[in-house]
Amino acid sequence: MRVLVRDVGSGRYLGKGERWTRLIDKAYDFQKSSRAMEAALRCKRERLEIVLAFEEHRYDMTLEVKRERPRRRTPEK
Repeated sequence: MRVLVRDVGSGRYLGKGERWTRLIDKAYDFQKSSRAMEAALRCKRERLEIVLAFEEHRYDMTLEVKRERPRRRTPEK
C-alpha cells in the first residue's frame, strides 16, 4: 500500500520536491498517513485528500484533509 496526497480539484498527486503530477506512479509515497497529513497541511491548496493506494486500485481509499478554521470571536456584551 502507498500513502499519497491528491488535490481533489485537479486530480494531481503530490510528487517529489513538492511538485504536482497527474501520474499516480510519480506520486510521492509518504508511507505513513501522519506524514502525508503533515505534508497536506503545509500545502496551500484548498481541497486535498490522503489516498491509500493499493495494487488493485478498486481497493483504494480516500480520506479528506480537514483544515481547522479559525473561530470567530463573539462580541462581548
